[in-house]
Amino acid sequence: MLAIQGEGRAEVRVFERFSLEDAEGTVSSWQDESLGDLVTELTEVLLTNQGVHCPGEQVKATLEADREFSVEGPYAAPKSASEAFGPMLASFGDDRFVQATMTVLC
Repeated sequence: MLAIQGEGRAEVRVFERFSLEDAEGTVSSWQDESLGDLVTELTEVLLTNQGVHCPGEQVKATLEADREFSVEGPYAAPKSASEAFGPMLASFGDDRFVQATMTVLC
């Protein structure tokens, strides 16, 4: 998952494969003016869970609780972080300030 807050816009993308062996996956995305308290909400979910339950499912439920995500795919699974996140980061290239939060989940 990558969440980016720029100047006046924010975007979250969740890259999901259902098995490590899968050559394809989906990309869920959401955009708005601001991430608001999203990063704090996700941190609380992960700290409360303490690795007991699948954090990916809990994070996804939190993300989708108050936000409408669009799901695209199937796509070829990215082979690197650069391939997955590079285009999204580049789209914020003209912003003077960018906050990016990347999370790897099961």
